[in-house]
Amino acid sequence: MGYRRGIRLRNFLIAVLFFVATFLSGQGVAYADVAPPGGNGGPADALDSAIVQDAKFLTPDEASAAAEAEATGIPVEVPSLTTEVSLTKAQPDGTFAAELSSEPVRLKDGNGWHPLDTSLVPAMVDGANRLVPARVFADISLARGGSDVMAFIGDHKGAAVTQKWPFGALPEPVVDGNTATYQEVLPGVDLVQLVRPTGVSQVLKVKTREALADPRVAQMRFFLNADGSSVTDRGDGKGLVAKTASGAIALETAEGQWWDSSWDGSDAAGPGGPGLSYPLSLGLGVENGQQTQVLGMSPILNAPKLTFPVFVDPDWNAGESGYTYVDSHWPSVSYWNGGGGSDGSVHVGYLPAEWDYTYGVSHVTRGFYQFSTSALAGKKIIKAVMNTTEVWSPSCTGRAVSAYATSTVGSGTTWGAQPTWGTKFSTVTVAKGNSASCPAGTVGFDMGTAMSALSTDALWSVGLRADNESDSLGWKRFDNDATMVVTYDSYPSTPALWWIDNALYSPAKGQPGAVYYTRLSTPTFHIMSMGDPDGDAGGNLTMYVSVKNSAGTVVDSGTEGPGSPDYQTLFTWQGTKVLPDGTYTVNSYVKDSQGAASGTQSFAFTIDTTPPKAPKITPVSPGITAVTSTSGSTSAIPGQDAVQLTLSDGGTLGVDKFIYAVTNDGQVTAQPASMACGTANGPYIAVCASSNTATITLSPIDESTTISAWSVDAAGNVNEVKQSTTATTYTLSTGGEAPLPHTLLPVNVSGGAAWTDQTVCAMGSPDVASCTDPTNQRPGKVLNLSVPGAHGDVLTGAVDTSKAFTTAAWVKPQGGTGTQSIMTQVASSGGPGSRLGILADSNGAPQFALQGWTSSTAEKHVLNNASTGVQDGAWVYVVSAYDPLNKQLRITVSNKAQVTTWVTATSGVPFLASSATQPVRFGYLSASSADQFLGSIYRPIMAQGVLTSTQINNLKVSFDDNGEQGLMK
Repeated sequence: MGYRRGIRLRNFLIAVLFFVATFLSGQGVAYADVAPPGGNGGPADALDSAIVQDAKFLTPDEASAAAEAEATGIPVEVPSLTTEVSLTKAQPDGTFAAELSSEPVRLKDGNGWHPLDTSLVPAMVDGANRLVPARVFADISLARGGSDVMAFIGDHKGAAVTQKWPFGALPEPVVDGNTATYQEVLPGVDLVQLVRPTGVSQVLKVKTREALADPRVAQMRFFLNADGSSVTDRGDGKGLVAKTASGAIALETAEGQWWDSSWDGSDAAGPGGPGLSYPLSLGLGVENGQQTQVLGMSPILNAPKLTFPVFVDPDWNAGESGYTYVDSHWPSVSYWNGGGGSDGSVHVGYLPAEWDYTYGVSHVTRGFYQFSTSALAGKKIIKAVMNTTEVWSPSCTGRAVSAYATSTVGSGTTWGAQPTWGTKFSTVTVAKGNSASCPAGTVGFDMGTAMSALSTDALWSVGLRADNESDSLGWKRFDNDATMVVTYDSYPSTPALWWIDNALYSPAKGQPGAVYYTRLSTPTFHIMSMGDPDGDAGGNLTMYVSVKNSAGTVVDSGTEGPGSPDYQTLFTWQGTKVLPDGTYTVNSYVKDSQGAASGTQSFAFTIDTTPPKAPKITPVSPGITAVTSTSGSTSAIPGQDAVQLTLSDGGTLGVDKFIYAVTNDGQVTAQPASMACGTANGPYIAVCASSNTATITLSPIDESTTISAWSVDAAGNVNEVKQSTTATTYTLSTGGEAPLPHTLLPVNVSGGAAWTDQTVCAMGSPDVASCTDPTNQRPGKVLNLSVPGAHGDVLTGAVDTSKAFTTAAWVKPQGGTGTQSIMTQVASSGGPGSRLGILADSNGAPQFALQGWTSSTAEKHVLNNASTGVQDGAWVYVVSAYDPLNKQLRITVSNKAQVTTWVTATSGVPFLASSATQPVRFGYLSASSADQFLGSIYRPIMAQGVLTSTQINNLKVSFDDNGEQGLMK
């Protein structure tokens, strides 16, 4: 239902981060390929789709009414959509029904909307006794006798006209409903005033030919006083208008009308029978300096045949109705809103000459109604029916009458200036209003064949024509108040392309010349629907997708769904065709179950499956001596000295960026194309290319360091083979080394911690079972932290954690849980700078970890991520390094079976600095945090710099020759 009982605007948070983790054999470097869909900025930012057309969501009023209608099963009015001519209700099935009227039918006051009521009641108006209608559109009051004031009519905006009887005071009227009859205002003449919703008719009822011959009747005029307006003549007897100072028409008269009593039922309200009346010209005169409304009585005086009484009807109105007809015998006469001799009804069909008792001429008429349909803009029209009342037919034998779409009608519509007749809506064969056998009644016309015009035109005109305009039985009179009942469904909102798989912007989104590339020839599109205002009641949505090439030809298309009508429902559609490289446009729209379609989004993208060449790696640093085209040597110290190399592809194909990795063995493989320039992930770093070239800065990490590199183009294609992981490698050998630790710092123990004697293996392992030959066994000192609260402290610092450092130790965990601190170097701030410890991985399994803090609350870490996790009771050698020049944190775990290294990327922000006075802590993190490690530690080392594997192996066997106990720095 609309807004799903006020559409559920659930906030759809798409957090799509493709993360691939792979563990490699041998020295097992783990890597992750981060591919944020949607290119730079990720999926939370919709791509820049061009929206062709959008739909309007429900207002809170509509949503509330829709929810109530669904809950109660009863139509509910939408107050904000109610006007003088329109009433809209939410339906229980989720649609809306608007009833549009061709003339005002209700009025609003301080207590809300009320039906119009033309009944006259006594009232005091400006200190005078008057008759006023109970509730009408115009400001109207009529005389109650005793003065020459006939009527006052105003527009409620300051413009008004007062009519006065030219022959003295009027008698007290006889009041019946909306009619006030002033009897014998002249001999044989009654004045009958009838209130309409938008004005007043002043009808002279001339009862005899003698009364008609009275000069006062033959030269009839009314005196006029205008307020807030000025009265002018339309010209050619077409009536009068009262205009404001701005020139706007506030009040008007159409041409007057007259009729006689030739047909039964004729009275002051209108002619009987077929409703034939005749035009009466109205003009503007001046008498004794006062304006007069002059009635053109000549046609009546000269009529060849009259049946008395004769009725003469000029009027004033506020011009708010929307109906008319045209008459072939009076080709230049406008009957707009009851003028020109109209009886106030709509005439349709053929009237033979013998029915025109006065002039004996035939007539062909066509009727029109006009409706304001601006409230239906942007709606999907499901059903539309126009209803009107047939008030007279010449028999009870049905004759066909058809409804058509026409162009706009108005006061200029005449037989000689008819609107354009368009699509025929429907035909009904009917006869009503002749007798008790076929009384007056409603006639409905189905507007189904042209419903689309209702949602695009601000005014909608419907024309009625007899199918046989020479058949007198087809003559019909319809009431002037028609209604259009329109059932509609709101259009879904236009979708937006959210991302395309394996696609990214180059240059970055929002930059000049940015293009959205994909390296897949059969792309997968993720398109976000922005919802349907009708919610569940509108039904599920189906997504329609098409792909056009640069020539505008559709090369692939399909549908996806149905899906939820909720706001931000994601549709995923993969094309079925293999598309060649080139530029394309994807278009999409959604339809609800009623067939209402959203606007269309359009987004341009480029398919590029051609990879660049493999990169060349060339040393540029003076500190590197080239040995071969793929190797070199340097004396740079690992973690301390930086060297530079150039990456290039030879200039044959475009390169957007390079990805490179620094490892000690070169065993890396990846598909890192989605990494953004300037980012690091695991051992991988992405750098932007300029003219297919980039210079990288790094540091050796061991005696032999391997630099692996890939070329990546704007579409994410990796060098040489489409989506290949083949890397170019360069081996860099170094003879430089960081200084070995040589100072033994005492570790003070407390809380149950103790240095204990233990027989160890002379080759460095504390596991004596690994060397069963007694000659290889010797005594050693092991720090045991076997009970909660046990810990050790070094009172002076070992390393500055803002610079490269290495931490190593033999570790045997023994039953601890949660986060555990093995060795912590305190930062100058007093909080931790770095920690070798145990942390839980994403599955909750304990893993060895190196942590470093960039602030008191921000940290970066690397886990060993072994499939078995940390094993209690087993000795392992753990070596970790912080290498800021290579933006790496590395951790290596050695056991009897293998040696495995894991790498993660650091940010460019260094870890917190440590001073020489800050302590190193064993078994806990800080004075206020236990983080207890339970187990044993043997030969702990903290060295400033990145130690090579040879240095670490030497330390494993050379430290503690004399049974020393403490931390080596």
